[in-house]
Amino acid sequence: MRFLFLTIDGNHNAALQKAATLLRERHGVVLELGFYAAAGLRSTHDWERLERDTAAADFIFGARLFGEEWVRPLDALLHRAACPVCIITSNPALIRRTHIGAFDLTKRDEQPGLLAQWIKKLRPQGGSGEAQRQLAILRNLSKVLKLLPGKARDLHTYISAHQYWLQSSPENLYRLLCLLIERYVAGYRGKLPIADPISYPDAALWHPDAAQPFASLREYEAWRGAGLRSHAQTPSATQVGTQQAVPTDVERGRAFVQAKHRTKEQGATSSSTPRQSTPALRPGTVGILTMRSVVLSENTAHLRALIEALEARGLEARVAYAAGLDMRPAVEAFFNTRARAMLIC
Repeated sequence: MRFLFLTIDGNHNAALQKAATLLRERHGVVLELGFYAAAGLRSTHDWERLERDTAAADFIFGARLFGEEWVRPLDALLHRAACPVCIITSNPALIRRTHIGAFDLTKRDEQPGLLAQWIKKLRPQGGSGEAQRQLAILRNLSKVLKLLPGKARDLHTYISAHQYWLQSSPENLYRLLCLLIERYVAGYRGKLPIADPISYPDAALWHPDAAQPFASLREYEAWRGAGLRSHAQTPSATQVGTQQAVPTDVERGRAFVQAKHRTKEQGATSSSTPRQSTPALRPGTVGILTMRSVVLSENTAHLRALIEALEARGLEARVAYAAGLDMRPAVEAFFNTRARAMLIC
């Protein structure tokens, strides 16, 4: 069984591989994954290889595919695909190549009624806000449609695919794979679980040592402050004597790092850390902005290295993500907007 994934940049690839591993470990289902980033299709050989893989695929999934130099040849390839195809948040011409079960965006509606009206609304209309328009329509439909048979079930698949993909943790992508295999690969009907996607905040703070992102600055500061207090309970050399030395910013930052590593050695998890108010004194803070998909897909090796390097110098590395390219919600919620500099990763 082979699934083919077409994206603009391949940012989800690592999470998809982890999802396929979960599928094998939990259910014994072996799934071969093929990845193509549109930006990497440069030569005739690349396109010929994609054409062969398209012909051999059991399912084709695409997302965020734009650019005329890719759209036209991809449209021709998908037109010839015999397997189910699901294209989301992409150029309207490619979205129209979606056909999964009875849900087929390549055809005109033949049946009147409410379902036909919703299918018509989902047809691409073009424009820069197309993805947001579709998501607004899709947000509240899946809970109802998953209970209905026939075309409604296939429309539910299309709606849910957006929700799984845009909240692209390995667990959510594993659930997406289960849904697609159970419904569209012969021999698997009723053999895999169908679970709703896990929801994550649109904007949040993230740290590699925390169990989950923090939806509010207060939660993050309580988690971080607990680490600082646990270090403060052990007297340092500068605290012995009649006069207690005032720690510097660098010492306070190092205190957090040391407390963090000691917590790991004791086997404690971040979720067990008591959430209380933070100390008044704080180290210098470096604001780091990133995409939500980077954090949720666990494509974070570069962020981890940056955080460790900054914390080793006694600085707080505060990483925030936002759901789209507009980072203002994250900046306004988690940072002093008068900050002199921030990093975008």
